[in-house]
This record gives sequence, structure tokens and C-alpha cells, in this order.
Amino acid sequence: MKNGIKLVVFDLTNVLIRGNQFQKMMAELGVLEPKEAEFIGDLCVKKDAITPIEWVETEEKILKASGKAFRKEMEAALENYELMPGAKEIVDYLQKEGYHIAILTGQVDHTTKRVAEELGIDTRFASPLCHCVYRSDGFLQRITFPSGNADRCDTSTMKFFTLVSFARWLDVQLDEVACVGQISVYSQGVLFEKTGHGIALESAPEELKERAWKVVPDLLGLKEIL
Repeated sequence: MKNGIKLVVFDLTNVLIRGNQFQKMMAELGVLEPKEAEFIGDLCVKKDAITPIEWVETEEKILKASGKAFRKEMEAALENYELMPGAKEIVDYLQKEGYHIAILTGQVDHTTKRVAEELGIDTRFASPLCHCVYRSDGFLQRITFPSGNADRCDTSTMKFFTLVSFARWLDVQLDEVACVGQISVYSQGVLFEKTGHGIALESAPEELKERAWKVVPDLLGLKEIL
């Protein structure tokens, strides 16, 4: 292990998988056009125009109103993700080098669990912010989201609360954690700040790269620093 890092935390969106699978699901089910689904997501994770809880409530209302929010169809679409190039190779490499691996993401539970399973990551350390709950007939009942300060803090802060729990469980200090992200400061900023080891992909916005400890061209670039 290098640079004193013991735990490597990945985001999902455009890091381990391509795009936001929940938004893709909305489009695949015909609930929204692809650009409409992307626009709503961007209001939260990139533009900070709506709070995370407002985003979840909006997505839930749209899904329910469509009449298409059945578990079987939703989960099939949520599993239809595309791994980013190098995702499996870099996770295998880091595990062989002795690093703990975790996922912290704003995406939903089903996608997060499936990605962790495919990549060989302990699902106890694959934490989504959103969880889908279904009625007995399989129709969506609600999408749960962390309570408390959800209306006043960004997704990065809520991910940080979970990171603290992971670090305690693994007996790792925060300055022994590296966080890999691509989306935005709103999604990753607090993680980068609190650990001091934020790693941004080259495709990330300039604002996020400016706050990063390191910038790598792609996932396999992590081998140079970890």
C-alpha cells in the first residue's frame, strides 16, 4: 500500500459505471425522455438547484404517476448498467495490494449491490443513499432517503457520515482514506476535504479537480499512486 492509504472509496456515477443508472432506468421504462431524466438529476448533483430530498420526492412522484413503477421492471433496468473501462481490473489490483474497498453513492440500493457483487466488493461496504421500497403487489411504495439534515446538506456530506462509520468499523483514520469521484463538488467535495485524499478523474469538472489531491486520466491511473 502507498501514501499511507488503507481504504479506497469509489463513487458509482462515471467512476465504476457509466452514467446514473436511476436516470437511465427512468428513460428505459419510458417514464421520461433521457434528457429530461438527466436534467432533473443534474439540478441536484451538479447545480445544487434542489436539495437531495426534493430530488428523491420528485423522482418518486414521476415514477408513481407513470404507472410503470413495478419492482420487476425497475430492477431489471437498474441492473442494465455498463461498467467503466478498467473497473474490474482496478478493484482486483487494489484488493491484491491489501486495500479495503468501499462504494459511497447517491444511486439506489439495487444497482449498488449488483455492482459490488460483480466487482467482488463486500456489500456491507457498498452504501447507497436511496432505497426503493415496494408494496406487496410489486408497485413502488416509496424511495427512502437519509433523514435529519437531508434538506440542508449536500450528498457529499451525507456520504461523509457513512464514511465515518466505515472508517471506525475498519479501524482506519480519515487521512488513510482515498475517495475517487468524477461528478461534482456537490457530490464529492466534503469527502475530498475531510480525507485530504480526493482523487478526481480527468473527465471531472475543473472545480472538483482543483480540490483533488490527485487527478488521474482513468481508473487504471490509480495504480500510479495506490
